[in-house]
Amino acid sequence: MLFFVLFVMVYLFLIIFRRGIITVSLFFATFFTVCFHNSKYPEFGYLCAGLIMLQGIYYKYKENTPKEVLPEEDMVEPEFNLDVKTETVTGVIQDNEIKTTLTFDDYVGGGDIKRRLQMCVDLYRSYGDIPSHILLAGHGGMGKSYLAKVFASEMGVNFIEIAAENLKEKEDFYRIMSKVKDGTILFLEECHNIDKRIAETLLYSVMQDFYYIDDTDTRVNLPKFTIMGATTDRYKLEPSFKQRFWFNFDIQPYTHNEMARIIQYHSDSNIEVKNAEAIAQRSHSIPRVAIGHLKNIEMTAKATGKTVNVDMINREFEYMNIDHNGLDTFCVSTIKLLKSMGGKPVGINSLASSIGVSRNQFEGEIQPILLQHKLLAVTSRGRCLTKKGMEYII
Repeated sequence: MLFFVLFVMVYLFLIIFRRGIITVSLFFATFFTVCFHNSKYPEFGYLCAGLIMLQGIYYKYKENTPKEVLPEEDMVEPEFNLDVKTETVTGVIQDNEIKTTLTFDDYVGGGDIKRRLQMCVDLYRSYGDIPSHILLAGHGGMGKSYLAKVFASEMGVNFIEIAAENLKEKEDFYRIMSKVKDGTILFLEECHNIDKRIAETLLYSVMQDFYYIDDTDTRVNLPKFTIMGATTDRYKLEPSFKQRFWFNFDIQPYTHNEMARIIQYHSDSNIEVKNAEAIAQRSHSIPRVAIGHLKNIEMTAKATGKTVNVDMINREFEYMNIDHNGLDTFCVSTIKLLKSMGGKPVGINSLASSIGVSRNQFEGEIQPILLQHKLLAVTSRGRCLTKKGMEYII
């Protein structure tokens, strides 16, 4: 009967605690009980078993109890080498106050988004409410990081920018969290590339309750702050990650007039409207592309002593092998190849290989431009030209 009772006890304890210190305690408790059961002093075995089990339960409880966080002045900040994107040329990590005052007037377009963000700024200024986490989605070069900097400047708070792919180890994450202050805007670039292990074990608890458990099982509480995630494809985000962003904004394509205004804003030579429009026409509604073209043209004008005008701009684009709609050599090669197929679909791998690029480059850089100009169609059998694409004059 006694052995049956011991068996039931061991079985129940194993079901409840399953592993760790409790399992070890059960083993030794059973060992002492069996060894001393038929001896002259069986009570000694029972006493040892009881003490061992009490000790096991005590350590199990202690193991699951978070440790107290050391006062900030007693904590020694670890030193890690982390490649973080910077705003200043000489900086290693951008955690300073925004030096140049930016306002929403400096960000062209994004009317609805700016109105919502302005509401967040007003609530922070009036009541100290820290904005909830924000997700910005849009093609590369659409100004997501610039909008985040404008938002931080309007809030008047600390700004940190880092590429999500750089958060590969826990030490990287701890380093960034040590820089966070009350109200900080943490801009997480290409957030869909974050390591899943880091997101699930550390980032989710930070986004939800502003704390994480470090390697020593210490609960580290953080000040409230805002994560602004940027992604070129929101559908690559894990649902549990995406749901932690309360605000979700899509950066919409810029109009032709907005692109011209952006070019004029970034010009060093007070470029005229008609010249800005000539550059905007070849920029695919992407500010980064437009600004890159602008800087190349202004540099050439400065080096040669020429005046920036429409004729000069057209010649420069001819030298760069960029046509009147901004299509480069790869885009034109794609159109030529698909025209030679007589309108039949071509597999994406074969298409990318034929024009000398990788599939990722084709899908990320070439295909979006051709789709934007309605020259390309995506089918289950591959890529083919639209009617407009077949009629496109090269």
